[in-house]
Amino acid sequence: MSHSPSGTSARRWRACGRGRRYLGWLLSQRERIRRPVGSTEIAVREYPPGEDEIIAAFLKDLNQKRGAHYAIIAKPDAIERNRPAVDYIIADRERSPEVAIEVSRTWRSEEAGKEDADWWKWVQRVRDLVRGQVPGAFRIATPMTIPTGFPPEPFAADLIVQLCKEQARLAALHLDNNRGAFLVIQGIEVFVTYAGDGSDLSPSRRLSNDEGRSFPRHFERLLERKSGKLKEQKETGWETWLVVYNTFWTAMSPHEVREIVLQALGKVHDHIDHVGIVSGDPPDDAWVAWIR
Repeated sequence: MSHSPSGTSARRWRACGRGRRYLGWLLSQRERIRRPVGSTEIAVREYPPGEDEIIAAFLKDLNQKRGAHYAIIAKPDAIERNRPAVDYIIADRERSPEVAIEVSRTWRSEEAGKEDADWWKWVQRVRDLVRGQVPGAFRIATPMTIPTGFPPEPFAADLIVQLCKEQARLAALHLDNNRGAFLVIQGIEVFVTYAGDGSDLSPSRRLSNDEGRSFPRHFERLLERKSGKLKEQKETGWETWLVVYNTFWTAMSPHEVREIVLQALGKVHDHIDHVGIVSGDPPDDAWVAWIR
């Protein structure tokens, strides 16, 4: 006897069917969907986040870990025109001294900024299309970059179909020591693991040795540019922080980043008390790793 799906299962069963019909419609509109997706069609936050978003995530983490109430009291670099100045001064009335903070971003290479931003917007659009349409929560690792001009809509439609088809196998692999499987979606090989109940994607990127090779040197250059601003503040007796947003967080583990940062810090950087690496989507969905 056959049984019709009901409740949540029925909704997901119908979603899988819609995914197949959506894919057919998209393929019939091949010429139209080849046009680049306009910025007004991508309702995602700008990437990378700005300094104010990064510092907000850092302050939230610092106050939580220290049980403090630090707040921004000055932005010297925004008003100083005659000499370099730090980005932020924060203070807690019940604590001393003040804290000087320099905020920056670090990339996997000097040229990677636009590639990383384009990937983020593309994968967030895919996530928006897939969320609520698949039978479970899934982690998906794409290549580091997506072909220029490749639209997210056909990829998302095919992904919905494949995840509906492969859900049982991926769930079984998940129970076997959290294993996953490679799938080919619209000609792009991705690695997918099942993550439990829900209906969403958690995106990341697969890193090759060549693509990560420039990251340590790039962080060293960042230190060369930024550390001098904190030296004067340290000499006045203030606590000093270098807070860095890691645009590479979707491809490199926090442990790997920590090791690279520790190797880059030398005796000449003793005036930097602490380094904080911000990952995720600040200000609200981010985490901070304290390096020292």
